[in-house]
Amino acid sequence: MVTKAKTKDKKVLWSEIKRELTQYNQVQLLEMVSALYSLSTDNKRFIEAKVVNDDNILEKYREIISRSISTEAPWLKSHQLSLKTAKKAISDYKKATGNIEDTMDLMIYYVERGTQFTQAFGDIDESFYNSMESMFESILKLMSSNSYPDKFLTRLEDIVKESRDMGWGYYDNLKYMLEKWQEQKSIL
Repeated sequence: MVTKAKTKDKKVLWSEIKRELTQYNQVQLLEMVSALYSLSTDNKRFIEAKVVNDDNILEKYREIISRSISTEAPWLKSHQLSLKTAKKAISDYKKATGNIEDTMDLMIYYVERGTQFTQAFGDIDESFYNSMESMFESILKLMSSNSYPDKFLTRLEDIVKESRDMGWGYYDNLKYMLEKWQEQKSIL
């Protein structure tokens, strides 16, 4: 077992934990994973995504994004706008699976939901659009360094079209980023 720190400010390093875990047998490790699985919904979702190869796992993460950027009833507590929660779902999925294509799918879905939210409720604020644009740019960077389905480019083009009358320069920025990316792709 990891010994208690002498002062409460000292943090336990992963190397210490790893050293201790190498002493555990398979049953002890399974018991620990089981306890972590039961501890929280986030842990449960992470372990399922890491271990189970199932399309339903991706849908669970899409549902988190859908609830976090909901056009159905954002005034309900369970559907309040939370870009932080939606981005965390994407990050958690990527960490758990390492699946870049599905992660890009979730990222595009995030921007699609944000664009739909603005269509439903009118202009939001600058930080909202900054978050959407940042995610859009991250998608393009991933697409530059990874293969991707043609449908992803089509979805990004649709987002740009759908954002045409939105404020804060949202449309102009998305259009510029996509056109610049397409120019760079054609040069290569």
